[in-house]
Amino acid sequence: MLPRRHEGVHDGSASSLLSHPLKKFRAGVASSTAIVCSAAILIVSFFAMGAVSRDSEPIELTLFGVRPQLFQDTTQLQGTVEPLRSETVINECRWSTTILSIVPEGTWVQKGDVVCVLDSAEVEEYLRTRDVPLIKARATLEAAVQDEELLKASNDRNLAQAEFAAQTALNDRDEYQMGTHPQQLEKLRDDLSLWEQQLLTALDEYDYTKELWAQGYSNQRALDQAEYDLHQTSEQVRKLTADLGLIENFNHPRTNLRLDFLASNAERDVLRTEIKNSLAETRARLTTLANERRVQMYEKYVNNARTSIEACVMRAPRDGQVMYANSWYDLSRGRRSVEEGKGVYYQQPIFRIPDDRFKKVTVPLHESLIDKVRIGMPVSVVLKGFEDEIITGEVVDISNYPKARSRYTPNVRDYLIDVRLLPTEEQATLIRLKMDATVSVNLVSEPDALTIPREAVIGAGGLNFVWLFQGTELIPRAIETGHANEDQVCIKGGLEEGDRVAVSLTPQQRSSLRQHVDELLLERQSLLERQSLH
Repeated sequence: MLPRRHEGVHDGSASSLLSHPLKKFRAGVASSTAIVCSAAILIVSFFAMGAVSRDSEPIELTLFGVRPQLFQDTTQLQGTVEPLRSETVINECRWSTTILSIVPEGTWVQKGDVVCVLDSAEVEEYLRTRDVPLIKARATLEAAVQDEELLKASNDRNLAQAEFAAQTALNDRDEYQMGTHPQQLEKLRDDLSLWEQQLLTALDEYDYTKELWAQGYSNQRALDQAEYDLHQTSEQVRKLTADLGLIENFNHPRTNLRLDFLASNAERDVLRTEIKNSLAETRARLTTLANERRVQMYEKYVNNARTSIEACVMRAPRDGQVMYANSWYDLSRGRRSVEEGKGVYYQQPIFRIPDDRFKKVTVPLHESLIDKVRIGMPVSVVLKGFEDEIITGEVVDISNYPKARSRYTPNVRDYLIDVRLLPTEEQATLIRLKMDATVSVNLVSEPDALTIPREAVIGAGGLNFVWLFQGTELIPRAIETGHANEDQVCIKGGLEEGDRVAVSLTPQQRSSLRQHVDELLLERQSLLERQSLH
């Protein structure tokens, strides 16, 4: 089926041409096409044969000779003249506010002049409520920093005491193991050895005295004294032996265990003190960081409020005329986002100071046609009120994403195309900002295309047909179509140069062609069914 066109937008989907009303040729190609068509159209009167009943009245038939000619598909888009380059001033106030005053659009200003003033009362009130919390947060931070320094000093002192206690315990253990205990053992062993010698001497003395007593050379008193000295010496040896055993078997292991425990516990106290100090310092540091973060937050709030108050007074960034930053999308729907009393939001463009040397027109193009437009493509522009002046232009920018035409038609989407104007010196004097403009974009151009009038084609069963005049008969002919505009259809197959087809079909011719088409479709369907059965 032929491509259909609706609402001034080219659509590549298939549809019958009968469902669309015919329109006039575009002004740009009307004259040349009319000349070619007038030379190619033949007016003949004859009795239709074959396709039309012989018994019917003669029908005046209009024939069109198929031959190569220029084919163009041009669409016209509406837009507004805007500056190609401009310095945009956006709203840097982080609060939603309203415009108190703004200079009239088109006013000439110099760099630094006040252009727009926003309402900053709410921001100023907010700033006053944040001053006291900021002062308190800074005082809390200062106290936290001092507490952290005091804690570090206390921790250093506790750690030094723990290290001193550990070193003292180690010294006590080493003193006992390498000094006190060996000296004590040595003294006991020396005393025991001495008393053992005295015990032997006392025993010899006792035996000698006993012998003298038995012979009568010594009295009983001397014998008793010798026995007593022997007993005393024996008791001293036994006592020293017991003391040596007590030290080696009980006192030394117990004392050694106690000193080892004290030394190891003192070392663990050092580690515990270090961990305790680290945890305490970490808690203090976290408290300080939390207070610093709170101070930063309050300072950020205060700074944002102050910068927002300053941003409520907007000045011109350069010399030039003021243009409100009302988007084409809003203006096309009768809405204005920038004017006195309107609410504005953060980062919203408020006004622009354009560069008057270069201008553009921004137009919407349906997304189905975007593949036919490219950067650098030449176009023609006509200004409202100056329709006789055709201004040349070129496509300089195409939006990356399409935008819904309206909220009521979310599925109809357009790409925004920026067209740079390239006027002559005389034409440049006519161009003013905000003027309505019509941009003509040549979507398709084929210099030697076989074309026929659009009304000559009949669509049926998903195919396109024409009445081909051969001899004295009209014969239905299936054709393959290509590009199409409002008046012409390009032929890709089914017709050749020199063929003549009927145009401005009468109701009888259309009915007869449809009857022939239906018969052909039925034959093809039955043939396919027979092939499937075999």
